[in-house]
Amino acid sequence: MAENEFMSNPAHASAAKIQEHLAGVAYPATKQTLLDYATNNDAPLDVRHTLEIIADEEYEGPADVSRAVGAVV
Repeated sequence: MAENEFMSNPAHASAAKIQEHLAGVAYPATKQTLLDYATNNDAPLDVRHTLEIIADEEYEGPADVSRAVGAVV
């Protein structure tokens, strides 16, 4: 993926849409783990973009991810 791909489409995905694409991920998970999981499962650009801009921390579960998404969208 090109580094500027995220810049070319600034659309944000909803927390619900992101959770659909993270189904099955093992928690706790880092931001990079979530992004890799979504990418490897062909998540659309808006999902990957939103995961790219959430806080770079470890997430204990889906609720933590949803809170992080809510802080950036």
